[in-house]
Amino acid sequence: MKAKAEAGNAEAQFELGSYYLDQGTSESYSNGVTWFHKAAEQNYPKAQSALGVCYLRGQGVAPDISEAAEWLTKAEGQGDPDARAVVLSIGLLGFPIGDKKTEHPIEDLRLLAGQGNANAEIGLGIAYSQGKGVGQDPKRAAEWFQKAARQKDIFAEAYLANAYYLGRGVLTNYSRALRWARAAAEKGDASGQEVLGLCYKNGKGVAKDNVVAFQWFQKAANQGGGRAEFSLGYAYQHGEGVAKDLVKAYEWFDRSAVNGNPKSIAARDELGRVMTPSELLQAGVVPRKHLTKFDRSIIDAHEQRYGMSCIPSAVEMTLKLMGRVGTNYYEQQDWWKEKADGSFHNFDGKIVAGTTYHQRFTQGHGKDFPLAQLFEAIDRELSAGRYVIIGLPAEGGTHDWVIYDETTDGEFLAVSKSGPRTLENNHVRKTITDMKGTDIGTYDGP
Repeated sequence: MKAKAEAGNAEAQFELGSYYLDQGTSESYSNGVTWFHKAAEQNYPKAQSALGVCYLRGQGVAPDISEAAEWLTKAEGQGDPDARAVVLSIGLLGFPIGDKKTEHPIEDLRLLAGQGNANAEIGLGIAYSQGKGVGQDPKRAAEWFQKAARQKDIFAEAYLANAYYLGRGVLTNYSRALRWARAAAEKGDASGQEVLGLCYKNGKGVAKDNVVAFQWFQKAANQGGGRAEFSLGYAYQHGEGVAKDLVKAYEWFDRSAVNGNPKSIAARDELGRVMTPSELLQAGVVPRKHLTKFDRSIIDAHEQRYGMSCIPSAVEMTLKLMGRVGTNYYEQQDWWKEKADGSFHNFDGKIVAGTTYHQRFTQGHGKDFPLAQLFEAIDRELSAGRYVIIGLPAEGGTHDWVIYDETTDGEFLAVSKSGPRTLENNHVRKTITDMKGTDIGTYDGP
């Protein structure tokens, strides 16, 4: 097969990519994506569909909804059923892609699922778990995920691991949770690794073993698993399965805070109160300058109401922090709702509650991006007591955040929302540098 793939055979390249994806390591995922790319560029629909799913799930490549949409649309245009199932599922979640629409996505998914299509089975599982297009029904969701898991789909395996561990749509069964968690974990899935770690940590379905639990938490946390990042911080804080280290505990709690884990935010802040100045310094904790009249309680009370409304949500947060609108103000999100093709450009020059917003630094990211000028602009806004809206990574994509302050060593601090959860990023300057640029939103006035 490899010889055929290297000779340029698209079908062999797809099969080789699938083989690598099944191995479950970061290196094998990367190799799988490489071979999918080669076949996809030859217009092989199965590879295009598989590549789109990799971009969607972040397997072997950074999550990128636009790249996923491009490849899935190409495959769907050639009649690929896997791509069609994914496109239908994404559309149900409020992220419509492609030109081929349907008035009855659930019926189309049922038809594909009836033909044994695992992506359609997952789509129906997601629909029932979140109440998208159908009534919310955790039991039906679990039934559809069971079907996909029997086809060894990693996403479905991880879902069932969580379902059996938490008793979501099924009776709690730690043995089954362990079985499905191990299946997903050994293929490199962070969620499966998190559940497997919890099984070992709490002795559920297996003998309690803090060392093995720590190892699985570490694997998941290194992939950005927020729950595992908290568990890793807890392990370091209490010396469970690893030597006690408050500095590392604080660092992992801090990383989990970016993913909006409220337990991590509380644990980090509580831990910070008992750490020595030297330990805090090692953990990178630097005092705030208090440049704005930031009130965390206002942010905690705010919600991002729609899956696609992070941009108007950020605008509303700045208005609430400035006292221009009340805490129940959601007019911008209600206007925007699930707008999938929007950007902050929609607010450029727009006056909201007497405040005029502006989009700045829209250049392409890369070595020529004017990072120094961007940082100077953020400094000026904060020094004038104004907040800055900024596009930063979060939860597998780009999200709009609000920079509210700066530390004494020049690091920017930002918050955002995901539903009711508050997200934090206390390393914004570093994040922007790693991104090689981003755009910001500013406004006129005090």
